[in-house]
Formats: sequence, C-alpha cells, structure tokens
Amino acid sequence: MNQGIFVVFEGSDGSGKATQFKLTAERLKAAGYEVDIYDFPRYDQASSYFVTRYLNGEYGPASEVSPYTASLFYALDRYEAAPQIRQSLADGKIVLANRYVGSNMAHQGAKFANTAEQRGFFVWADSLEFQLLGIPRPTVNFFLRVPAQVAYELVKKKQPRSYTRRTQDEHEGDIEHLSKAVTTYDTLCELFAKDFKAIECSDEGKIFPVTEINNRIWSILKPLLPNPTRSGKGTVINLNESRDTSPATSQKTDKSQTKLQPIDQLEVKDLSLLSIANLLSIPSITVDKTIDWPGSNEIRLNYYIPPMLPPKLTETYNSTIRQLIILHNNMSKQLEAKRPTSKDGRNLINRTKKKLVAVYPLAALANIKITGDGDILTNINNHLKYTSLPELRQFLQQIDSKNTKKQVNRTRAKVVDQILDQLPISSDYQLSLDENRVHLLETWPRNEFNLLTDYLFSHSNSELQKLASEIDQWPYNKKSQALKDIYNLEPINILEKTNYQFDIVDDFITLESLITQLKPRNITLQQPSPRWGYDVPTEIEDSGLADQFIECFDLSLQLYSALQEAGQYSIAAYAVLAGHRMRFKVSIDGAAFYKANVTESPHLNAIISQMRSQISEVHPIIFAAMQHKVEPFPNSRKSDKVQELKKLRPYHPRSKQRRKSQNK
Repeated sequence: MNQGIFVVFEGSDGSGKATQFKLTAERLKAAGYEVDIYDFPRYDQASSYFVTRYLNGEYGPASEVSPYTASLFYALDRYEAAPQIRQSLADGKIVLANRYVGSNMAHQGAKFANTAEQRGFFVWADSLEFQLLGIPRPTVNFFLRVPAQVAYELVKKKQPRSYTRRTQDEHEGDIEHLSKAVTTYDTLCELFAKDFKAIECSDEGKIFPVTEINNRIWSILKPLLPNPTRSGKGTVINLNESRDTSPATSQKTDKSQTKLQPIDQLEVKDLSLLSIANLLSIPSITVDKTIDWPGSNEIRLNYYIPPMLPPKLTETYNSTIRQLIILHNNMSKQLEAKRPTSKDGRNLINRTKKKLVAVYPLAALANIKITGDGDILTNINNHLKYTSLPELRQFLQQIDSKNTKKQVNRTRAKVVDQILDQLPISSDYQLSLDENRVHLLETWPRNEFNLLTDYLFSHSNSELQKLASEIDQWPYNKKSQALKDIYNLEPINILEKTNYQFDIVDDFITLESLITQLKPRNITLQQPSPRWGYDVPTEIEDSGLADQFIECFDLSLQLYSALQEAGQYSIAAYAVLAGHRMRFKVSIDGAAFYKANVTESPHLNAIISQMRSQISEVHPIIFAAMQHKVEPFPNSRKSDKVQELKKLRPYHPRSKQRRKSQNK
C-alpha cells in the first residue's frame, strides 16, 4: 500500500482556509483518494483545554503570554492527535489539517521584535514538536496569503465560534497581531521554502475567486499525490464561491452536518433590503414576513458593500450611499426641530417620518423574521440557488454547504439573455404610467360558476363533465343563487379555491406591506431599477423637504448608471431606493381579500381597492357575497379610494427642474 501524504493549510485569520480546506477535500475524494481531516486546535477535545482558556484571555492578554508558554498549549493538542495521523498515513490516506505547527510558529513568532530571537524560536518550536514530541511532519504547508487589513475585515463577518463567547478571539481582534502574523508567515516561506508554499489569494485588496485559489493549490499538490486507491467520481466536485466562515469541529467529515434541519421559523440579521426582497418572493413561505426596518429617525452607517468592485467604483458606491444617509438624517432632524404644537402638525410630522423610508437604498441592512409552513431552509435554498447576488450566495452557503456552482448561474443567465434578445422589446426607460398601478392578468376559475361545479362534485355521484354540462343549462338566476348558497355555507373554503394574478407597479414599501396584509401565494419580482420613477408624497412637499427628497433619487440614479456602465448589472440594484417603483407579479386567493382589513396607509388601501375592483368585474357574484366582511367599494374605478393614488404625484429623478418651474 502507498504511504499517504500530509497536507496542511495555513494562513492568517480570515484568509479563507476553511473554504479551501473543504474544497480540496472534495476534490481529492472526487479523484479517488481516501481523506482524513483534522482541524487544529481541536476544540471538541479535552486536549485543547489550555488553548481555549488562552484564546479567551483567561491567562491575560495574548500579547503578554510568553510565546514559549503558549506554544506548549498548542503542541500538546497536536501530540494527542499524532497517533491517529500516523495511522491514517500508514493506511495510504491523504491527511488534511487546518492549521498545524506553522500556525504556532507564525502567531507566537509574531511576538518577537528581534529577528535573531524570532529565528531562534523557530528552531526551538521545530525541535519541540517534531523531535521531542515526535509528531508527524507535513509533506507540504500551504500558506494562503491575504493582506492583514483584508483578512481583518473578513474576520468581522465570521459567525460565532464554539470555543469563545466573544465575536473575535485574542488573535483575531488584534489588527497589529494579524499584520505581524502575515509578515512572519512570509518569513517562514523564505526560510523553509521546501516545507511552506505561499498561495497569493488577492491583488490590490481584491480577493481572487475561490475556484482560482483552489486551482493554484491543486497545481502544487497534484505532483505530490500517490496513486489513488479507487477510481474518481468525476463531476461531484462542488467549487462554491461562497466563503465558509464556520470552523470544522470534527476530525472526519460528518455527512449528517450538511443536511438542512427542518425549521418553521427563521430570523435573519443584517441582510440588505435587496436580498430581503428576494426572500419575500419565495412562494412556499406564506405565514408571516415582517421587516425590522433600520430605524425611523436616523439610518446607521450600516449597509452592504458588494465585493469584487474596482477600487474607484467602490469609492463611488460608498460615497453615494453615505450621501443618501446624510440627506435622510438631515431631513429627519429638520422634522424634529419643528416641534409643532397642534395635533394636526404632530400627525403630519409622524406621517412624514414614515415617508422618509422611501430614501433608504436597497443596500441598507435590516433584519427579517420569517415563519412558514414546512422546511423554510430547504425552500429558501431551492428557490434562490441560482441567484447572481454574492450576498445571497454567501447566505445560502451558511445554511447549506452544498450550493450551486457559479458556472451554473452564468450558464442560466446566458440562456435567459439569449432568449430575451429574440424579443423585440425596447429597453428605453418608460417614464409615464397610467393611474392604475394594478392590472389583473389571470383569474381562476375563468367562470365563477365553475366553483359551484367543483364544490358539488365531491357531494354527487356524477362525472365532472356531466355535472358541469347540467349546471351550464341552468338559467343565470338559478346558478347565481346556488353559488351564493354554497358560499354562505363555507365562504373560506370557496374563496381559497380562487386565484387572482396581478401585475403591480409600486415601491418596495408597498410590496412589503402588501405581503404582510394579503400573504400572496406567489410573488415574482423584476430586477429593481429606477426605470419606473417614484412618488413625492404630499407629506414630503407639505413639510418643505421635496428638494432634498428628490436629490436622493438623483444620487441613486447616478450610482445606478455608474454601476451599469461598469457591467455590474445585478449589483446596480443596490443603488435603487425603497421608494422607487418596482414591477412585481403576485398571485392571491379570494380568502386573502376576505380576511384583509383597512390599513393605516391610504396608499395601500387604494392599491387593495383597485385589486378588489378588478376582481368584481370577473367574479361579480363572489365579490358581492363577501361585502358583508369587507369595507364596501364601488365597481367604478373612480372611487374615492382609487383617487388616493392621484394625490401621490409621480416624479422621475430628472423632473426636478420641471417641478421647480411649476412652483414658480
């Protein structure tokens, strides 16, 4: 039997070791090798007792603990694992370790200011571990090189670890220590070039794609590999772009950990409004979707920054988002400073504050609580697995390590683009909209008397076609009365059988409220953009904030255009504001309208009124029968509630000059 080889992954905290560690293990297994994995320190083993206390600061700050003392903590943990590693190698397996002696040398060696003392420590550590304790020496150590500042930012995004109650341990939370550790790793690569191989993972602060980094590792590893123990599996490799931030907690791969555990409630924190909009569109989550908005008075400097943007574009992105935040906060402060004495004045201020949500960029981070029927995580994964948003891919990676390949996303996008290119549809912005934001697209059943047939089928002995033919011959009054009678028996049962599909053009705020109020069966959201314009609410005008409000939409359009010109089409949506109109399609049953109540929002009431009005035209009997439950509104589209839409006068970002001229 061939002797196995021992491969170690090293790097500063936040360098992506866990991701490359798992991908390399998958790749080796696909090539036909048996793989055993180890993650040091082994926090689930008693041998890591002193390491855990050290990283939690229980022996004092890490910088004040002698590097020789701290090295003993880590060495004893590896000494305990040494017999298992030797056995795995003797069995011809490939042993992968996430951190090993090199981590000890780099992190503890970083404490030395004197170069000679540091090199003396390296010799001591090598002698301690490989000679005195006799632990196996690695075949190769891969050092994933990431600049300290970049690694520090990535560390802050990590999930909580099992070995510490802190967000960051003693090493991760010290940017100076991280910087010294990277320098020390560089020194190790120079002094021990045969043992340590540096893998560059970034360029000018920009992290390379995960697949590119893994290919660099593979090009060095492949010549070192013995003959595989079995034939390879070919296409089972899953090279996912999402960074895995959770450490492995067991020595061997546990397949049960990759299975999503069914849950019916989920709370997601610090997700952008754009990603939340995608979550809201998942049809299988139907019970409750509510957003914890990022504050009504002032927006914190808390927003999503897309990775991989060129430096200048990143600077433009950050600058524009901050300007939007400043404008929002200034408008909020102006409202606070007014301090009206009358009740009407205070009500106007409160209503205006709520309208300021419209200038939140979709990049703003918020929290969302989701409850639903069935397995939420699986539903989310299945619905969003082809997403092109890096943020959502990272989110999916956190709930399921076996996620869709980026190449699939690219292929899918290419196919869709080719089909769209065959359609003679103009891509010009459509600046004008008719008064009705709502259009009924499809209705089921097309004939409401089919509800009568469907209901009676379960209570009769006739074939469905014969039953339908017989009822069809009844006079209209007889069918109408029969439908009302069965409706009165089981109104919800009848209404749940209906389905109405609407095409709606309105803003994200209305979409979220509509979902909360009506709980649609299905939602399809088009990519948000400024193309449909926006509304300037009367409250904003009455409070003298219209110019600043419009300036926010001007800035949004400028950033959106800059991102589009740079080819960042999916990322551009982060520049869209919550108050921009979007186009979405919803499917809702009649029971939702039956249960719906009048809300505090005149605008939302007007939208629901339009939907009900259009339902009354296709299902007049069913609609009339439910009037005892809902607030009456006439069939005419000229109702008072519909007229509320006209009070929200539409403006496009380029209409600021026109508005000023009208005021004159």
